[in-house]
Amino acid sequence: MEEIRLIFSILRVFLFLGAMAYFINYQKHFPEKDYGIFLFIGAYAVLATGSFINIWGNHPNWFAPFELGISSTTLLSIANILYLVGTIAGVIGLILWSKSVIALHTASAEAKDFRNQVIDQNELLREKTRDLEIQTVDYFEQREAALESERSKINFLRNTSHELRTPLNAIIGLSELLANYSVESEKERKEFANMILDSGKNLLSTIDTILEIARINSSEYAPSLLSRDINTVLSDCITQCLPKAHSKSIRIEAPSKDSPLAYATFDRKALHQILTDVLDNALTYSPGETTVFITIDLSEEGYVTIVIKDQGPGIPEEFMKTIFEIFGRAEHWQNRGVGNSGFGLALAKKMIEIQKGKLQVISDGKFGTTVYVSLPASLPATQ
Repeated sequence: MEEIRLIFSILRVFLFLGAMAYFINYQKHFPEKDYGIFLFIGAYAVLATGSFINIWGNHPNWFAPFELGISSTTLLSIANILYLVGTIAGVIGLILWSKSVIALHTASAEAKDFRNQVIDQNELLREKTRDLEIQTVDYFEQREAALESERSKINFLRNTSHELRTPLNAIIGLSELLANYSVESEKERKEFANMILDSGKNLLSTIDTILEIARINSSEYAPSLLSRDINTVLSDCITQCLPKAHSKSIRIEAPSKDSPLAYATFDRKALHQILTDVLDNALTYSPGETTVFITIDLSEEGYVTIVIKDQGPGIPEEFMKTIFEIFGRAEHWQNRGVGNSGFGLALAKKMIEIQKGKLQVISDGKFGTTVYVSLPASLPATQ
């Protein structure tokens, strides 16, 4: 029994020393002013010392070489006192150290919360930055659109003024010659009168087109959409343009009168104007002794497409983006010496879109231009 007690006493010494060493190593995780853990370490040191003295008092013969003249009873009393002091110091140290642990845990939780808040704030800042970037891009796009709109208005006014002044100057100039009797022969007077008449018709056509575009833009235009055969309208347009084609020795190759019927839903007056403008453009820009090809394509589901292809010089790539704008021919096209106002394709596109159709122009700028006029396919009205 005595030997078992001795073994437990020795184990107790090493247990206290081990605990003391552990907390000495662990203290680096706590603030330097944390007296609780230091008191806790000191308590283990005192307990280890008390255990050692207890062994000495119970087995003085082991320490005979170190005889200090202290009786075993005194050593055991000292050991008991050290046990008491160590226990009290350990309790106090544990209390203080527990407070430090709680404070450290609280600080760690607060640091974690702060880190999460920083992460949330960073994410919010990134979102705000993205929103600001999007708003900045939108602002510049709207600003560019506004500037482009302003430039378009200026160009429209400038070009409209040019289109109106040209026939007006001709009318005024020729009228002055006739009024001042500067023209003596009847033949010249008749020729000048016809020139005045042509200029007046051109002026009226330009004004009508401007008003038509304004009416479409203001949503006042209401097309009369009915199911009809496209061939009848196409035939009328070709007949109207034949004199111009003959004057330039241009051959128009189109579907014959015996071609199959091609029914679509469209406004007859609007389609007649569209096809006339497109065909007139093809004849205007085509050189003499060439051919304008006209076909009807039914390959696209839900649409009937009129294809008009000329053998002219085509449209340069830099002008393809503006061909559907008013005066989209740009200055280069206006200086080619052709009598086209530049309204045709702009008005044609607006009219065809109101009829739920499509207008497409394809050209490589070298070998002619192909125009596709597509309208919703339909069955005959009698069915």
